[in-house]
Amino acid sequence: MAGAGKFLQHALDRHWQLYRKRLQTCRQRADEDNIHKLRTGIRRLVSVIDLIRALAPCPALRKARKVLKAQLDHFDDLRDTQVMLLTIDAAIVELPELRDFHEHLRRRENRLLGRLEPEIAAFRTGNLRRKLKKSGRRANRRAADIDLAQAIPAVVDRVYADALERHAAIDDSHPATIHQLRIALKKLRYMLEAAPDQIPGLKPDLLERLQRYLTAMGDIQNAEVLASALAEFYRGAPPAPVADYFQRQHRQLMAEFIADRYEIFRFWRAAPDQAQPWQPDLAV
Repeated sequence: MAGAGKFLQHALDRHWQLYRKRLQTCRQRADEDNIHKLRTGIRRLVSVIDLIRALAPCPALRKARKVLKAQLDHFDDLRDTQVMLLTIDAAIVELPELRDFHEHLRRRENRLLGRLEPEIAAFRTGNLRRKLKKSGRRANRRAADIDLAQAIPAVVDRVYADALERHAAIDDSHPATIHQLRIALKKLRYMLEAAPDQIPGLKPDLLERLQRYLTAMGDIQNAEVLASALAEFYRGAPPAPVADYFQRQHRQLMAEFIADRYEIFRFWRAAPDQAQPWQPDLAV
């Protein structure tokens, strides 16, 4: 397909510009909403980079990806703190024992926000821009004759196969195995979003169902992070009502996810020679 290279270059340019816009907004006001949008922008730019690396490898893209992933790492502690605050806000009326922990999280959030502002201001994008611009031109040349309608689903096949391997390894007594699956499926989701027009029949409801599945796994991971934070704050002995409340919540989240775990088989085809789940009549 003659326009494949231009498509990839345009996708890279578009997501770069979106990232730059969100970075500028975040530098002006580093609040929760703007930070969330910047994190999402970085992840989507990384997904386009991953797609191009699979179709037209370029060393500069590997270096650019490393820079962007390092930027994401800056937000991890703040993101965890803000998610915990939302959970505690919802529980504190029933559990007044959480007031001290709630205040601890508020102080931590303010401290992290204050630290992030100069860190975000220090993100250097000039060299990153040059790497991506060079990589976009190279992708345009090297991918000029690629048939994206065949090549992109083949890339997604590999990402999905990795997710299925992690799905087979799920052990509900080890929530870390669910987190590993979530990482793989997040990559699948962002890759599908990067090139939806190249996947025949892809419907928005698939991405919505995939996001619900990811959210269910994310809730379990958030519960794990909260349990660790509570244990640290209360020196290993949270008040009994607090421990009981969040243990029940964790068990419920696990049970709901395990009950729906096989939804994963509706997200993509099981093998390249099979039809997509939304096209059963086209199986070969």
